[in-house]
Amino acid sequence: MMIGLLVLCAAAPVDVASLSAPVRIELDARSVPTITASDMLDATRGEGFIHARDRFFQMDMMRRFAAGEMAALAGRLVVDMDRQARVNRGRATCEAIYESLTSAEQSILLAYAEGVNAGLAAMEKNPPEYAMFGATMTAWTPVDSLLVNLSMTMTLTGSSDQELDAWPAHRYLSPEWLSFLLSPIDPRDRPMITGPDGAETLPPLPPAGTTIDPGEPPAGANPRRELPGSNNWAVAGSRTRDGGALMANDPHLLVTLPGIWYRIRMLWPDTDLMGLSLPGLPGVVIGTNGHVAWGFTNATIDRQDYVIVEVDPEDSSRYRVPGGWESFQDHEDVIEIAGGESEVFTSRWTRWGPVVKTDHEGRPIAVSWTALKPESVNINIVKMADARNVDDAVAVMRGWYGAPQNVVMADSSGRIAWVLSGWLPARRGFDGRSPVSWADGTRGWDGPLDESLRPVVIDPPDGVLYTANNRMVNAERARLLGHEWATPDRAERIGVLLGDRGELDESDMLEMQLDTAAPALELYRRMVLESVPEDHPDEMVRRAREWVATWNGRSDADQVGMGILDRYRRSTSRHVRRSLLTPLVEHGTAAAIMTPVPSGPIRFVLETQPEAHLPVGYDSWSDFNRRHFEDVVSEMVSSEDGLETPWGERNMSVVAHPLITALPPFLRDAMSIRQPQSGYWGSVRVASSRFGASARLVIDPAHPERAILQTPGGQSGHYDSPHWADFHDEWHRGEPTPLMPGATVKTIELVPGPAATTPSE
Repeated sequence: MMIGLLVLCAAAPVDVASLSAPVRIELDARSVPTITASDMLDATRGEGFIHARDRFFQMDMMRRFAAGEMAALAGRLVVDMDRQARVNRGRATCEAIYESLTSAEQSILLAYAEGVNAGLAAMEKNPPEYAMFGATMTAWTPVDSLLVNLSMTMTLTGSSDQELDAWPAHRYLSPEWLSFLLSPIDPRDRPMITGPDGAETLPPLPPAGTTIDPGEPPAGANPRRELPGSNNWAVAGSRTRDGGALMANDPHLLVTLPGIWYRIRMLWPDTDLMGLSLPGLPGVVIGTNGHVAWGFTNATIDRQDYVIVEVDPEDSSRYRVPGGWESFQDHEDVIEIAGGESEVFTSRWTRWGPVVKTDHEGRPIAVSWTALKPESVNINIVKMADARNVDDAVAVMRGWYGAPQNVVMADSSGRIAWVLSGWLPARRGFDGRSPVSWADGTRGWDGPLDESLRPVVIDPPDGVLYTANNRMVNAERARLLGHEWATPDRAERIGVLLGDRGELDESDMLEMQLDTAAPALELYRRMVLESVPEDHPDEMVRRAREWVATWNGRSDADQVGMGILDRYRRSTSRHVRRSLLTPLVEHGTAAAIMTPVPSGPIRFVLETQPEAHLPVGYDSWSDFNRRHFEDVVSEMVSSEDGLETPWGERNMSVVAHPLITALPPFLRDAMSIRQPQSGYWGSVRVASSRFGASARLVIDPAHPERAILQTPGGQSGHYDSPHWADFHDEWHRGEPTPLMPGATVKTIELVPGPAATTPSE
């Protein structure tokens, strides 16, 4: 099968019917575009054009994922994925969101769609994946961009999973055990907004043998694993070498080929935007306009609540609402399946959202989610193009209703700020930690949280702000926002690296982003060295202990001890969690062993090792520590990787096309890259097999010519393009590449003219 390189039509200008004036797209040697236009809408049309040219299949996958339309391309293999998405009625939901937007927002989405379709019409050959699947491209609509936004929001949302997993604990544990086990507090937390008492501590560990009410809870989901996230920080001019503020951001996501982001620069009168765009959406998501630079980490705010639905016992088509009964809304949608017969999927909706589960009593459970409510979604992030200082930027981000983010900003005068973005629900009568009924009106959402309660910090006295998906406000305020935060490992390390340092510059910021220290593992090294004798009778245990003793404290690729300690950490933490949950197990509630326990309580037990809470079957905590190490060594010795494999090989980077398993075997090597790598979920340099820095960006908005940007892969989404992965090695090695595009090597001219027809294969 011959699959040609995606090529534009002849070098003659390309007609775009909706343009008000010509648009010039200049491409540098790595195909990074600079788009010059007469106004924002024409620049947006140019952006849509170039996104379609380089990344249309990626865009198509994101809209199909959110809409539940993957099977129409990939067949029955992905029908279950479509069924799950159809519960949200993504396309109908996004159509309602589009109708709720302002005319200005609609105009931007329409302009972007016009550019995308012009780009499709200008293609001589479709992206190669369509030939592989025997499919054709379909035109882009403004609603499709909102589906891409929903797709990204789905990726960044998981609060309701935690809610259901913890439900058995809420139903059966004593208040004392609940308070300790599910506490969102970690003594190492680094909130930017603290309470009047400063440092916060965990609730007391209840006495051993504390009882709970008997009963049989529902089966729980798998416990949530440590989920790495993103880092960002801002440094005021008072702390930098030349007095300019610096913003650093390394958002961590699944790393694929092509990468999720697309480098871009967009120019129109009085505006110069550059940074990272998301194919499928208009504008620059993370970057700078020359006056302000901004970056994100996911805030992990709880914006989903499960609602127990009370069905009318005399009429199952109705459910209880405040003041009476209301009929369910049943929606039938057709799932098209490539190579097979279509199927009808029915979703049931309440006034609060779709029914997604049933509980242990067979009652329906609906989910109320901000992403499905038109009033809580917009694209106001595009207004960052006009921000001139951090005050302007904070005002924009207050009104941007995407997935809530920790937004850090730096401006060209040397000032910095942080704000929590997004539509934040104001809960009434409940705390959002377990499903409840909203039927009598005493519980529910009272619209968005009052703006006076939105966390904001501008011009902090110490000149630094940093976030790492951690809890950012004191415990009392945090209860209004959620209960699930990342471990403070990365935030604590960033705070240490920033310290009270001055004279910082862009290279210092990149060095921090690449920092591989893993200080949280020092606890586990101490447990091993204090409990396992140097003269242990087992030679492999002695050798493993030596690797632990000589470990350099970092997740560097050449470190053997790193892999041993990480395995030991997981083993001991898992066992302590199970032990802490024995009150549930002892009362016949074995399924509740899946209840998630945050890292803080587990670490507290391992640090203090209270005799009253020694897990059953061990003579002492030293016995517990030693025997777990022996077990880990035995498991590793008998495993395929062995005991002494360096961390970089255990932590192999496997970056590939997202549909790699569905591709022909002869393409799989061409569309994937495997490399040993440094990094760890608890290091600032987050890196696991398929997850890591989707970009590393450092900007002083007053000096974009010095800005650093690293991205995996390349600009093109086409494996046979020279720009498929030409940024990848520098990203992997951590070598700086510039944010600003280089010298122009190719130019595309878009001119007003008659509309063209989108081709099909």
